[in-house]
Amino acid sequence: MSEIKDSLDLSRSTWQRPVVSPEWELFRATQQMSWGDLKNGVQSGILDMYRSIELGLNLQKALASPKLSQLGDKHGKDLVCRLIGLTLTVYFGRLSANPEAHWGTWRLRQTAEWLFETYSHESLRDLMYAFRREQGKFVHDLSTVMTDYLEWRAAKLEETHQARCQADVNPWPDDFKEKLPERWFLGYLTQPHANDSKNAA
Repeated sequence: MSEIKDSLDLSRSTWQRPVVSPEWELFRATQQMSWGDLKNGVQSGILDMYRSIELGLNLQKALASPKLSQLGDKHGKDLVCRLIGLTLTVYFGRLSANPEAHWGTWRLRQTAEWLFETYSHESLRDLMYAFRREQGKFVHDLSTVMTDYLEWRAAKLEETHQARCQADVNPWPDDFKEKLPERWFLGYLTQPHANDSKNAA
């Protein structure tokens, strides 16, 4: 009996509540929302989930995330488009004077589906990143937002590639190289002690 009690106490001490990511919470909340709900605005709880994902956004995460086409195949196009619609709603909601406040449900859905079809090889995080970079500026043509983001992303990736290539050619950091003898980089070794021993003989 005591052994059973000990095993139960051990299982209680090692059990931990599973950590639910903000992405999963946002995904689950959007599943329950209709297009009409999205049009009416984003609730504070859902906006907090969205912001927590945004705070951790970087280029590496955006590139590593599943693409929209992959999400569509797994979860259905409509759900993924509602997530895109949420991204659009957050973007327009952050504008001080919202010129798209007159958008109806149909237009929001049509724009989300257009983004899904046009940028199916980008991730949802890419879209979030692209709209976040606008810093509250209204852009009438959303293709401009995506084009600017993709050009910026390509430039960043090229910059990273060039830096890595340069590091492969010259692996020593410059500040470290200044402290090392020049002969370390000339491909030969000198033997001062051998010459001294000959002279001494």
